[in-house]
Amino acid sequence: MLKSAFNTLLSKILSAVFSLSIVILTTHMLGSEGRGEISLITADIGLVMLFSQLVGGASMVYLYPRSQPFQLLFSAIVWAIISPLIILPIMQVFGMIEHGYFTHLLFLCILFGISSCFQMVALGAEKINWYNWLTLLQTVLLFVGLIIFFFFLNEASTFSYVSSLYFAYLFPLLIGLFSAKKWIKNYTLQGLWLTTQKAIIYGATVQFSNIIQFFNYRLSYFFLSKHLSSLGIFSISLVLAEAVWLIGNSLSLVHYSKVTNESSREDSILQTFFFAKLSFWATLLCVIFLIIFPPSFYGWIFGEKFRDAWLPTVILCPGILAIGFGMVFSHYFAGTGRFKLNNKAALVGLAIKIPACIYFIPKYAEVGAAFACTLSYSASFLFFFYYFKKETNFSLKNLAITDTDIKEIFSTFKKETIS
Repeated sequence: MLKSAFNTLLSKILSAVFSLSIVILTTHMLGSEGRGEISLITADIGLVMLFSQLVGGASMVYLYPRSQPFQLLFSAIVWAIISPLIILPIMQVFGMIEHGYFTHLLFLCILFGISSCFQMVALGAEKINWYNWLTLLQTVLLFVGLIIFFFFLNEASTFSYVSSLYFAYLFPLLIGLFSAKKWIKNYTLQGLWLTTQKAIIYGATVQFSNIIQFFNYRLSYFFLSKHLSSLGIFSISLVLAEAVWLIGNSLSLVHYSKVTNESSREDSILQTFFFAKLSFWATLLCVIFLIIFPPSFYGWIFGEKFRDAWLPTVILCPGILAIGFGMVFSHYFAGTGRFKLNNKAALVGLAIKIPACIYFIPKYAEVGAAFACTLSYSASFLFFFYYFKKETNFSLKNLAITDTDIKEIFSTFKKETIS
């Protein structure tokens, strides 16, 4: 388990490096408006995938050992084809689709949806490393595709990014198609409808939370969709935020596995105290760096047009810290079976996010979007903090690092490295 966790962390780090390289490449080659178009396209795909994974998402992982894998895969692929045909026209009616890319989005969502089905089958078959590296492959292929278009074909445009997405989604799909044969033995369709019903019921429960979280993180993109330059600048702030959250996500992976396998409530709380310290101080250190880097640094990394990304990033920093710190509490409640609290926290954040976006973004563009995000993230964190403090008497004094904590950090790192 620890070895899988370490490999997952490694693949996430490599994926983050390539993702950041893609961001830097697109900001320099396409500018703020082009970056805004790309951000909106990826947000469109992400939203469609939330509905596509109603059948082909986490439900496949859970039901794989409990149902017929072939029936799960068949149902998921059919829904991955149908769902974009339903969701994208609705999004277009509400003006959420990037102009001129409807057809490409349709095909890309179908490709990505089917590819995702095979990846979920891999997780269900406990091929975690295969899943991690295939996910990484998508990011690497996107980066390679952009290099080919930008530098070898001299074609620097948003369409080059879209074309590279075809490249990134198609090859993992083909690999998944041939690899899935190893994990699926029975090809019967008898009982297909019953299996599909189970997948929908379980998937709807999981995806409800994911849809709320998506809007918590990406709603600002759609409010900024008419101001692509501002969206491009703001997307840099969120890219940096997500890079910092990689720390909290990685720590939470280990923390979650410990809590779910811990029979003692007291030990679960002590584990949460420990990981809360790690997450808080590591995230705070990264946030300080984001603040002290001057606008010229952002211009040097992403291009001169992105010097303006400094202010929204600074405004977003309290929200970055709130999410990075709050992940530990979220995984504590999930690990102890209280998923409804996580859903409520997400709803609290969304209830703040919607009016904040309506009020601040038309007046202050990317700066208003950053402020709306910080308010939303902080509200979700305060919800978690209130319930965790109420249950455990946790206070800010518990964030002090002790000698025992330092020994535990080195011990945990040693185990992760050796395993």
